[in-house]
Amino acid sequence: MNRRALLLPGLLLLGAALLVAGFFATFERKDVTEPVAAHGEARYNRFFALEQTLRRLGEPVTSLATLDPKKMPLTSGATLLLGAEAARVDVDDAARIAAFVRSGGHLLLTPGAATTARVPLFEALDLLDPRPAEHACSLLRTAANEKDGVLLCGQRFRLQPGTPVEAAIGDAQGGYLLARTRLGKGTVSLLADFDALSRNQLKRPSAQQFAWQLLAPNRGRGV
Repeated sequence: MNRRALLLPGLLLLGAALLVAGFFATFERKDVTEPVAAHGEARYNRFFALEQTLRRLGEPVTSLATLDPKKMPLTSGATLLLGAEAARVDVDDAARIAAFVRSGGHLLLTPGAATTARVPLFEALDLLDPRPAEHACSLLRTAANEKDGVLLCGQRFRLQPGTPVEAAIGDAQGGYLLARTRLGKGTVSLLADFDALSRNQLKRPSAQQFAWQLLAPNRGRGV
């Protein structure tokens, strides 16, 4: 084999090596995160992110689509976030939830647009004033200089006259977007809408802080 026959493959290899070296010198390798559509439980459970976050923080948490006492016992010190419409709760479950709160439980629910209807849960709690209130929005920020926050919007609601309020967004005259009140030994947190706790909203620091404050009354005391 002559020298020319050996030289040509060598030049080809050298050229390929230069191309590879030029590629790595010109381009920077980066990890890229591509958002994908939700799948599994995340598709139908809007509180999936909240559930997973609490679990990673060591908080006992469970998510169920039923109020069956055998599957979801309500014990003193626990917190119940009722994601479904309150109007779907029947008389027996309404009485059990009200007793749970009065014994020391914490209930989070949204009145929605059903405050004027005869809803068993509202009657059992006896907190809401049926007088209508206007739709409103409030921007939630963790700090005054925060550029981006979470918008809390919904139909305002009213409480029975004289109901003591521990924390609120709104007032007795115009209605509330958020109101926390005591009931017996427990707490009821009424929120115009749960969007701030749902899905991708929890990526925002303001939503995380808001969720942490909402869960404060019984946090660390039960499921």
